[in-house]
Amino acid sequence: MLLPSSGLLADRGLQHLQRVSLRCSSRSPLTGSTGDVLKQLTRLQALNIQYTFMDMAGHDVDLWKSLPCLKGLCIIDPHAAARLTDTIPSFDSITDCLPSLCGLTSLELTVFSLPSYSFKVCDDLTQLTKLQQLRLEHVGKGIVHARDCMQLLHLRKLTSLVLRDMWNAVDNMVAVTLACNMPELCYLDITGCQLKVDTAVPAFAQLQHLTKIVLSGNSGYTDTSISLLHWQRSAAGLPKLIVEHKS
Repeated sequence: MLLPSSGLLADRGLQHLQRVSLRCSSRSPLTGSTGDVLKQLTRLQALNIQYTFMDMAGHDVDLWKSLPCLKGLCIIDPHAAARLTDTIPSFDSITDCLPSLCGLTSLELTVFSLPSYSFKVCDDLTQLTKLQQLRLEHVGKGIVHARDCMQLLHLRKLTSLVLRDMWNAVDNMVAVTLACNMPELCYLDITGCQLKVDTAVPAFAQLQHLTKIVLSGNSGYTDTSISLLHWQRSAAGLPKLIVEHKS
């Protein structure tokens, strides 16, 4: 949507907007007049930003302090896979904001690079203790470590976890450990995460609230392992699980 100028907000009665979606071609969409307008939306609960070549560096960190009701933040590139070789936003532009985003229950981020001095992503996100839904896609370009991913264990309220194309971040040990320690998970997507599924099957089967799991883009699983997953769920009296798996 096109946000009206600050002066028009009151005239149009828009100060109480709770959801805003922005499609941005500007490299700095959260600065200048757009940032000034967003600061006035003090009841905003959900902000969705679809960007093209966005640069969050230099944006006003105080913007997030002015949005105390914000529960959902989505910053995505709808053409993620095609932009991996281009200049992309740095994750440290998000970490600067985290202390002001502790009320978030939902966070989605795609295509963020890591600064050269850090390999941390998940460790920084543990500040967001109220998170129930987390989606990370193409974050870190393959240099996020499995030991960093284990920090997600601190986010015990997660019901939906999506880790897409995080390459080295999710191996068998990480997948099993997360599954054993996140009993509230209803949805799990670990597409393209170097997981050899067979050894992780028992852990997935025990997640009582899990309704769907996406295993596409991982090697090592077989039709037999998927059948075993369904059998274990049935034997435990748990609801049937939707399993999406494409090599």
